[in-house]
Formats: sequence, C-alpha cells, structure tokens
Amino acid sequence: MKRIIIGIFILALAIGTLFYADRSTFHSIYLYPYDSQQIELSSPINIIYIKNIPHTLNFQIINGSINKEINESNEIIIITTLNSTHGNLILINNSSNLVNIKYNVETLYSSRVILFFGSIIVFIVGTILILTELKGKK
Repeated sequence: MKRIIIGIFILALAIGTLFYADRSTFHSIYLYPYDSQQIELSSPINIIYIKNIPHTLNFQIINGSINKEINESNEIIIITTLNSTHGNLILINNSSNLVNIKYNVETLYSSRVILFFGSIIVFIVGTILILTELKGKK
C-alpha cells in the first residue's frame, strides 16, 4: 500500500513538473511596414516558437540553417542549427501593416527542456511502481 501512495505522489510530482516546464515566457516585437528585426541565437540547436504570425513574414538565418518549420494556425515552430555558437534569425515584414509578433527561443540544453524530459521519465517510473505493486497483490 505504501508503494501505491508513493507512486501516486511521484505521478503528481511528474505532472506538476510538466506543467511548470510547459509554461514559457514570450517576448514581443513590433515590426513596422517593410522592416526587419534580428533574434540572437546562442546554441547550436534552437527551437523558436512564434505567435501572431502573418503570411507576409519571411525568415532568414545568418551563420546556420533552418531545418524544420512546423506551421499551425497563426503559430510556427522553427528548428534551427548553427554552424558555430552564435547566429541570428532575421524576421522580415513584407507587408504595409504594423505587425506584433510574440516569440520564445529555447535551446536544446535549457532547463525547461531538461525538466520536460525529466518529468516524462519520473512519470514512467511512478507508473511502473504502481503497476508492479498492483500486479503483486493479484
């Protein structure tokens, strides 16, 4: 019985950590008509989340390449790799309207990514603990 209670506590801890890791802070950029802004990247692999994205926004990367773009409704996720430790992502507004963009840059080694994968591992451990105890009682 103690193992089941400990397993449930571990599952609750994993779910709480997952919600904490999922919370992210977005930065805001205003792009004027036919304007551009640079986002500095400082890791070999970067994951960039962009909200409020218009169809007239273009991306270019300095000192690297864009590996994957995942488009959702009004959001985009960009996975980039850099040739060295520093690079820039350039956002170009090709419309005649003012655009407000919210973005978040995550690196592969950030604490949020480590917490996310750690919470998955802790969830699996808690599930195995509960299932082995329930199987032993039957």
